[in-house]
Amino acid sequence: MLVEISWSASRSNKTFLGKKFNHLSMRMKSQKALLAITRKILVIIFNVLLTGEPFDVNKNLQAVKPD
Repeated sequence: MLVEISWSASRSNKTFLGKKFNHLSMRMKSQKALLAITRKILVIIFNVLLTGEPFDVNKNLQAVKPD
């Protein structure tokens, strides 16, 4: 189910995860980049559950090069 969520997130260039996927897919195969996005989603879910705070996209934008 998380891979399906990753595919959905990777299809949009307007989201943080979509930009991250496009950046990663330039360096590696798209399947590997998809698994990296899946892991990123798992880390986000874990941290939200651990801290109880909502996910802040602005904290993670430094990982993506600006367009």
